[in-house]
Amino acid sequence: MYNNGENGISSPILTDVTFSGNEAERGGAMYNDGEDYGTSSPTLTNVTFSDNKAKSGGAMKNSGYFYGDSSTKLNNVAFYGNSAESAGGGMYNSAMSGDSSPELTNVTFSGNSADYGGGAIFNDGTDSRNIPILINVIFSGNSAKGNGGAIYNVTHIAGYSNPKLTNVTFSGNKAQRGGAMYNEASLHGGTCKPNVRNSVLWNNQDSSGISTITATIFLTNNATISLTHSLIQNSFPGGNWIGGSYMNGGGKIDEDPLFILDVDPSTAPTTTGNLCLKTGSPAIDAGDNNFMTGVLTDLDGNNRIMGGIVDMGAYETLPYCFLPLIFR
Repeated sequence: MYNNGENGISSPILTDVTFSGNEAERGGAMYNDGEDYGTSSPTLTNVTFSDNKAKSGGAMKNSGYFYGDSSTKLNNVAFYGNSAESAGGGMYNSAMSGDSSPELTNVTFSGNSADYGGGAIFNDGTDSRNIPILINVIFSGNSAKGNGGAIYNVTHIAGYSNPKLTNVTFSGNKAQRGGAMYNEASLHGGTCKPNVRNSVLWNNQDSSGISTITATIFLTNNATISLTHSLIQNSFPGGNWIGGSYMNGGGKIDEDPLFILDVDPSTAPTTTGNLCLKTGSPAIDAGDNNFMTGVLTDLDGNNRIMGGIVDMGAYETLPYCFLPLIFR
């Protein structure tokens, strides 16, 4: 599907749709083009993208170049096994001098891959506004041969690449640098500052293994990251907060989240695993309700808050949360 909103509007509404086994240069299944003051911001509900491939944006590419807007809205959407020759195995967002800030609610990225970077998502905020909003999202078993196993955020010259992540789980992703997330700002004015709340980042891998904070989150140039009420592996080396460009918003944990079935990052890309939390997980009732944004259910459609306090990650813990994450 090519949605051409150049100098106009092309924002279709899709419900209960599957895109599988498609291929293109840009956006293997869907290319949303809002260039030249146009708008292409489709709304997708109950949609699956599987085994699509492209040079950039293996499943989807959103482009708001030259004062355009491509800010797709996704609800209950899954990206499985998509791949990109260059960047953005699942999704590529870019908008030179424009806006590309998709909104993702209850979305799964599993087993996607990219050769260059952003195994699941590539966010390019160069000279543009790139502020994706992610709520109740899973990044599991994604990989990049370069950087950013799950997400690659970058901005050059000027602009913003500042995703907002609430109740997001990263596990089993791998890359050379930034197994879960790679962040690169410009030395000449761009801003790259992800904001992470109520989230879990555990068991992701870089070229050194899983033993350092950079195996999960890599920051370069002037990039920073804000981490609040989240469980982050190796964020307290030697018992002290990592510090530096890793901004401490309080409420952090550095303990095994006790997933039902761990994802082995060395096997990525893979769609195996179950990232629900076992009873006794330190991430249960450890989030901050102040970050709830009107989304009342978790990724499985269950009540988002059980027991009075929201859990960290994409799932709220229930006694029957024991089935595999994905059947294929």
